[in-house]
Amino acid sequence: MKEEEFDSLLREILDGERSEKTLQRLGEGMKGDFDWIRKYLDLMEMDELLSCRLNLLGVGLDKDDRVVEFPDKGKEQSMFTGAALLAAACVALLIAVSVLLNRGVTEVAPKNIVAVLIDSEDCVWESDDELSYSFGSLFKKGATLRVKSGIARLAMNGNAGLALEGPAKVAVVSDQEVRVFYGRVSAYAPEEAIGFKLTTPDVEIVDLGTHFAADVDKNGRTDVHVFEGEISVKGKGEGVHELIVEGQARRFESNGIQGGDIINDPTLFADPPALEQLLAIAGSNDLGRNNGRENVPRLDFNKPGNRDERMAGQDFTKGQGILDGSRGGMGFGGNPWMASRAFTRLIPTVASHSGKVKAGGYLLVRGREKAEPSVANRVRRQLAEVLPDDYYFAIRACYRGLDDKDFFALWIDVHGREDSTHTDVPTIGIREGRYFARLHHEHVAIGERPVDGREFVLAGHYAWDKKLSKARIALWVNPVVDGDVEPEPDASSIGPVRDEGAAEFRFIGLRMGKYTEVSDELLVYGFSVAKNLSAAVEAVEKKE
Repeated sequence: MKEEEFDSLLREILDGERSEKTLQRLGEGMKGDFDWIRKYLDLMEMDELLSCRLNLLGVGLDKDDRVVEFPDKGKEQSMFTGAALLAAACVALLIAVSVLLNRGVTEVAPKNIVAVLIDSEDCVWESDDELSYSFGSLFKKGATLRVKSGIARLAMNGNAGLALEGPAKVAVVSDQEVRVFYGRVSAYAPEEAIGFKLTTPDVEIVDLGTHFAADVDKNGRTDVHVFEGEISVKGKGEGVHELIVEGQARRFESNGIQGGDIINDPTLFADPPALEQLLAIAGSNDLGRNNGRENVPRLDFNKPGNRDERMAGQDFTKGQGILDGSRGGMGFGGNPWMASRAFTRLIPTVASHSGKVKAGGYLLVRGREKAEPSVANRVRRQLAEVLPDDYYFAIRACYRGLDDKDFFALWIDVHGREDSTHTDVPTIGIREGRYFARLHHEHVAIGERPVDGREFVLAGHYAWDKKLSKARIALWVNPVVDGDVEPEPDASSIGPVRDEGAAEFRFIGLRMGKYTEVSDELLVYGFSVAKNLSAAVEAVEKKE
């Protein structure tokens, strides 16, 4: 099969035109040729990943919104050669951003909610009832906000982003208008937010696609700065209506009369939310959708000899969609999975026509996001029972984009708080370019160096000796278990037990590190908790 024909057939499939003739011809052309099969699977998986990234941002693609473009038949170079494929992926992600901005987030926002707090820096709020707002706080139409000191960043439901620097007082009139009584406010308004307004007692500033700022003193004088694009400014004074463009700045007196040019100075203002922050918060507005509708398939625990050895586990190889709210797996309590939808999604399995070769089939976990720097725990769930003093746990995964600063951990703890670092509980994962297991940060077992993009199995063994008041953790990397014979661990560590309550482990979860790039991807196929190493490892092994 020639490359041009392969491109044409795959284009039909990706465009949704899955005719029997197309499938039959593609199957015949790839039959017995592993290179063609692998290329097909890689491209289908890429398509799923691109769709996933759009869905993580709250975007649903229709057939006409396909972001992968195919070359004309007459071109000698196929887009599916290395550099062109990479370029197509980059273009696709840029178009994804455009699609999101063009669609907006208003359709999924709660009624009367016009803004959300997405970031703050040493922010002290001033209010009659001494309220304190945190990440994710929602503000209704007409709400008045007073910042005593520090910086607060808001994402407007109309897609604009604002930074308020105290002392400041503003009112969120609507998702398209913010009234500034006093204070410094900088705004970023992408194309979708054209028409967004900042109003003061005497001046109306209308965005025409820009990054601009306003400094309003308590007497009503307003300094307007334009850093990108242009704005339209209207004052109360007769005939005061001016277009101000990039690099310019104007002063308007308290009566709305223009006072003259001033120096344009971006250093006077806090940076408004970045585009990536606005995208992330747009995606998180999807929290109310499909909650609990998609149950992840259970592990097959009916295999003789293993039913009583495995205590808990989750297989992600067949599930697809949203993990949050689902109740799949084995050995968990009545509450469903808690997952960060902005950073996790189940990628379905893509199989060749013969079914003999497969790709996909995992939980995709993204790295840390600038928009949500404090959100680190990606998934977590309560176990049905408190674990015993001696147990094994394992994970099968693959890390893409690995460097020596990256960190991820499968932890088991006495609680499942999202803000916890889980540094003093049984953990296995990757840290500083090495596989590791730890009891707490001072007692760590270090294993070999992982390889970027290579699948691995990690297993840990936690054992608490009550008499000695000490615990031991052991680490295996890609263990080979021969029957009941337990291989020597690759590393181990012994340390004191914090207190008696430390052994009452009842939660399991996954955490990403502080310096993990948002572009990094952890592919998780499954994890388990069991009474012995053999059962823990077998629970996460590949299943045909």
